Amino acid sequence: MSLEGAEWGSLKAPALDWYSFFQHDVVMDEEHVEEQEGNANNGEQVERLPALRSLYSRVQSFVRFVNRTQRSVDVFWLNYQGVRQRYKRLEPREQLKISTYVSHPWVFQDSETTAKLVVNSEDVFFPKPWYEGALQEGQGIQGPVSPRHITVYISIPLYTLKERATQVIWSHLRDPKDAYKLDIPAILMSGIAEWAA
Repeated sequence: MSLEGAEWGSLKAPALDWYSFFQHDVVMDEEHVEEQEGNANNGEQVERLPALRSLYSRVQSFVRFVNRTQRSVDVFWLNYQGVRQRYKRLEPREQLKISTYVSHPWVFQDSETTAKLVVNSEDVFFPKPWYEGALQEGQGIQGPVSPRHITVYISIPLYTLKERATQVIWSHLRDPKDAYKLDIPAILMSGIAEWAA
């Protein structure tokens, strides 16, 4: 479906379909990586960027994050170097409306335990273009249409018994090294040490 020239409130749909537009941004990013690799071949020291990071994008996305847990949740945006940037802490049942971009990943964790949380059963949330799904196939535009915030629910993943046991024991320790003083299986001791690292 072509959205070329469609007016949506104060926004105008790009002349390209979102997939082509996103691919253009990815190609631009790949060119940047090739430039870095070329510099490395010339003897310059170039740091490799992590795969999970924000990429350049001009396609906006409007999202409403909803904390469906009984825990405080830290919302992180992964920047262009792949470093987590804490955006906000959401209390239980709190919502956050944001304007972001396609190809900007978001992750979530329990504020107290740092346990990962999920959105739509995924560890990482990738926003969709603001206009995707706004038009029904074959339906014309009649007047201005405002972009809608896509609601995304933050929830607790289904933890394994080992992960949950590690979380509970860790939450009761002042120092993670104290786990080695407890009469618990060695696998939990090492899990607590990894959790604290």
